[in-house]
Amino acid sequence: MKQKPKGAKRQEARVSLQGGVAGPEAKATRSASRRRVPRTRPARLWGAAMRTRLSVLSASGAIAALLVGAAVVAIGAEPVGDKDAGETKAAVCAACHGPKGISVNPLWPSLAGQQEAYLAKQIKEFRDGVRVEATMQPFVANLTDQDVADLAAYYASLSPCP
Repeated sequence: MKQKPKGAKRQEARVSLQGGVAGPEAKATRSASRRRVPRTRPARLWGAAMRTRLSVLSASGAIAALLVGAAVVAIGAEPVGDKDAGETKAAVCAACHGPKGISVNPLWPSLAGQQEAYLAKQIKEFRDGVRVEATMQPFVANLTDQDVADLAAYYASLSPCP
């Protein structure tokens, strides 16, 4: 029988760890796996290039946000109410809801001081038939969205009833 050299046990252990490679080949494989990938740019240029990329990305992101915001406003924009125009349009409403939006009859609500969004929603629901009230339908049937916004702005600007 032949005796194994002194470091044979270590070499066998390396064979099992390296998937069957022993000796100098195993050392080359280990050192190749530890090598760092060379950088394609020097470190000082990397920072400047990254800052440029980030500024371009942030500028393009801001432009995209503005375009999306403009599209949302253009598509689903509610008209802005003009309280002065609403005052002239409210002459018909004064018969039931009072000259300054304060009703004298407990059957009809006072509109003065109500929130603008609430008033606009309620008037639109009467107009569109979501809320059905025979006394309101003829007065709101021909109102446009701008008319509704103007009336809501006017009544919201008034002082509520005492």
